[in-house]
Amino acid sequence: MKLTTIKSAKFTLMALVLLNVMSCNTNDDEPFQENKTPITRYHNTEELLKLHNGSEKSWRFTQVIMPEQFYDYNSVIKSACVSDDIYTFKPFTADEKTPDVDITLGENLCFDEISDSESYESQLYYTPVLLDEEYTYEVRLQIGHSRHDEAENFTRTSVTSFILTELTEDRAVFALGDYIEDYSYAWVFEKAE
Repeated sequence: MKLTTIKSAKFTLMALVLLNVMSCNTNDDEPFQENKTPITRYHNTEELLKLHNGSEKSWRFTQVIMPEQFYDYNSVIKSACVSDDIYTFKPFTADEKTPDVDITLGENLCFDEISDSESYESQLYYTPVLLDEEYTYEVRLQIGHSRHDEAENFTRTSVTSFILTELTEDRAVFALGDYIEDYSYAWVFEKAE
């Protein structure tokens, strides 16, 4: 009887150890993140001078990053049609917390035409965040467009918003995601000359 109790105790102990090992989270299903660059979500006022120069700064909208399955959608803004568009970003003020973005459309329009029944507009949203006793800002760029579809007799409207994730003197990227290498949705801007 004693031998059976010892065997049962060993079996139970081994089963518990095996269950413990099997329940450990090894993150094998998650991609290895060590070599990836995390995005920056918050920027202090000094860093934001790169975006708007304290009053305004013009940027060329150079690239739209999106999943390949959306390339054929007619209602989606694509790189080919924005590459000659200029966006002028401004800082927020005490009176204007969400400044409009001035847009100068180039010759390559994303849609057939911009008319009274269509609009194309953008705003920056500066959201203050207190980090380490310093105010930083999450900056979102919202782009909205509406256009009347004559053939189907209705108006298509789209509003999209991405977070400022990369910012240098010459490049600004608004995107979704946690790592630069994993951008699946992003708008890339380069300083306009």
